[in-house]
Amino acid sequence: MDSNVNKKMSKKRERFKGLRLWYASTRPKFFTATILPVLLGAAIAWYQHLPFSWLHFTLTMTGALCIHAGLDLVNDYYGYRSKKPATKIFPTAFNGGSRYIQDELLTPKQIIRGGLLCFLTGIAIGFYLNYVVPGNYILIIGAVGVALAFLYTVDPFRIGHSGFREVAVGIGFGPVMVLGSYFVQAHRFSMEPFIASVPVGILIALVLYINAFPDYDTDKAMNKLTSVVRLGKKRAIKVYIQLLRLVFIWVALGVCLTELPFFALGVFLTVPLYLKAVSIAKTNYDNSHELSPVNAATSGLHLIIGVLLIMGFILDKLMK
Repeated sequence: MDSNVNKKMSKKRERFKGLRLWYASTRPKFFTATILPVLLGAAIAWYQHLPFSWLHFTLTMTGALCIHAGLDLVNDYYGYRSKKPATKIFPTAFNGGSRYIQDELLTPKQIIRGGLLCFLTGIAIGFYLNYVVPGNYILIIGAVGVALAFLYTVDPFRIGHSGFREVAVGIGFGPVMVLGSYFVQAHRFSMEPFIASVPVGILIALVLYINAFPDYDTDKAMNKLTSVVRLGKKRAIKVYIQLLRLVFIWVALGVCLTELPFFALGVFLTVPLYLKAVSIAKTNYDNSHELSPVNAATSGLHLIIGVLLIMGFILDKLMK
């Protein structure tokens, strides 16, 4: 009897380990790139006193996370299949993929099948939402999002290996997700979600952009023409700094033009983190080890500013 119980417990533990392994393979620490824009779009719909469906919100979040997970898994598969060097010049917590194939934790077939399953699940949810929401706008927005995710990594397109990759990520994890989440609730478009989506889109693009600095030598040797490789580190860091500034300018203008609520100015609470990132970036752009705090600060700015924008809409409604 004890033997049977032990076997059952052992099987449950193995299944749990398997689920944890699959979950970790999707790199969930980067899911904030999806969670924030979906929350922002839904918060703006709620702020505008529109009917709110928790079911549709849950489905939107689930579908978007599935597409995100599919992107990461398929990216790992094609990165491995390309037979490019698995070891980075300076690997960090912000680059290099999950390495689950290289470490033989999952097979290439398992990774690509898992990625395609995630894509199919996200697409199925998108079709359902398009069916229950008037018009075919969800279908169009979803098609753009899936296309950007799939073409980001799949041959022969491989947007992720071009100078267009930051633009694709900024659009996909900015306006596309915010407007999609908003439309599911509002059944119409508005300038507010678009304007609010731009800072989030710029920041997630900059997370990818600054993470390319440690890979500069490897990418250049492999003819992977990212924006940083094309510009060179010195010019590229100037672009990084200007785009960071643009985030604050954009929010200030949005508030002045009444397209963003007054409480959106809360993003200026992150100015000390911004100044720290800029200071280190200016002097250490050519030193991967010393640049690591900038990678962390950029991810932090994306997270904190995204949360502050969401809270700005919520507080403004509660204070009325």
